[in-house]
Amino acid sequence: MKTADTILLSLTAACFIIAAHQTLVAGIMVSYPYFMLVAAMLFWYQFRRKKREEAEKSAENQNQARSKPKKKPRR
Repeated sequence: MKTADTILLSLTAACFIIAAHQTLVAGIMVSYPYFMLVAAMLFWYQFRRKKREEAEKSAENQNQARSKPKKKPRR
């Protein structure tokens, strides 16, 4: 996991705790924007993770293609 992803996930957890606290103190209407922010950050984290996994997979496929010996054409 990259540093930026770790920070994003930590911020998401912190915002969730704040939202839960606001729900208990002031009600759901006050904490609704916090929960929406948490949802958006979770979607962003998922997007970043999938994008990174696809990039790693494509780099691995390129390395495998380069390491295979090329066959000589038959005559």
